[in-house]
Amino acid sequence: MNENKINIIGAGLSGLVAAKLLEEYGFNPVIWEASDRVGGRMKTDLVNGYQLDRGFQVLLDQYPALKKYLDYDSLDLQKLLPGAEILMNGKQFAFGDPVRSFSNFWASAFSPVASLGDLFKLYQLRNSLSDAKLSDHFSEDGENSLAYLRRLGFSEKVIQYFFKPFFSGIFLENELATSASMMRFVYALFSKGNAVIPKAGIEAAPKQIAAQLKRTTIHFNTKIDQLQGKTMQIRGVDEITSDFFIVACDPSQLLSQLPDDSVLWNSLDTFYYEVDRNVFGKAIIGLDSDDHLVNHLFYPQSVDTASKGEKEVISVNVVNVEGKALDSIEEHLEGYLRNKLNLKESNLIKHYHLKKALPRFERMQYDISEKESQLSEHIYLVGDHQVNPSQNAAILSAEAAVSAIVEKQLQLT
Repeated sequence: MNENKINIIGAGLSGLVAAKLLEEYGFNPVIWEASDRVGGRMKTDLVNGYQLDRGFQVLLDQYPALKKYLDYDSLDLQKLLPGAEILMNGKQFAFGDPVRSFSNFWASAFSPVASLGDLFKLYQLRNSLSDAKLSDHFSEDGENSLAYLRRLGFSEKVIQYFFKPFFSGIFLENELATSASMMRFVYALFSKGNAVIPKAGIEAAPKQIAAQLKRTTIHFNTKIDQLQGKTMQIRGVDEITSDFFIVACDPSQLLSQLPDDSVLWNSLDTFYYEVDRNVFGKAIIGLDSDDHLVNHLFYPQSVDTASKGEKEVISVNVVNVEGKALDSIEEHLEGYLRNKLNLKESNLIKHYHLKKALPRFERMQYDISEKESQLSEHIYLVGDHQVNPSQNAAILSAEAAVSAIVEKQLQLT
């Protein structure tokens, strides 16, 4: 058993993976979590029997790092259908990957979303991205997603009605300003596999990793105020010394040497409404680029869920609410559900405002080296905000930090 003290701040995906790996090397880590349970930004709540993720979230089943740490069978992963239902000009059109199925091709070919030339370019893009290593998608990082799509020759129509709303719901910004590296990476994963949701909700994934911890102590509802050297301050009173700290949360709030804006974030507002029916009739994402607020639409109960409410429930993602009053947003969404989706009933049951929903980068990379994970002699930084905004990156950062700590221990012995 290793006697070195290691404290982890944050019980999200990266913090839990770090603890699991440390246990394998004989450490007994301690996790400090500000909220009441594990999961970080991957949380699921039960409201009136409805299973609500905090923001519409999926797992991509082809993330290499997720495959290493999650038992997919136990999570009972529910697949979303590839493609999307596009809402435009008062009508609804199916638009899917032309390679996935023959029906997808014909539905897409006869929709006004894209031309045959666009479909051929989608086919070429899919093949080129699928053949490359995932890390290769980050080899060039000087172009944003919008410029990349235009350079490939996609029409403004398919950019407006498919790419913008689809990737806005992933990147949480509606101008496709995110690096083309991230677009290539995500699109390659969608091409190879599926977007999935655990039957018990997104929180089931981090909970599964937490359940594997045997020698880790977790303190909940405990906010850490500051880290300095080998000392951690809790609630401005208690101090704890440690040989190593792994910061698995936004480090700018803990470390005085980092500026407040050392990590930039995109926000998200997700509204859950109890409604009378599923207008899509299947487990698929709805996209709307005509509306100035609505982005992704999804019916969580279109897949099997561990808990099910009496009626249908729809999640509405909004990524452009800055400067808008909540009352006016809710009024707009209620009118949208009534007039655009022709829903007779819509009752707001939950609104999540996620100020720090997804880290924002000017430049990003596939993974992080052991050296890059180390901020100082005793402090290591992990999380997707260190690498790229993905669950895969969160795990890879934890692996790098633990490897660095273990290597340092070997050098000292």
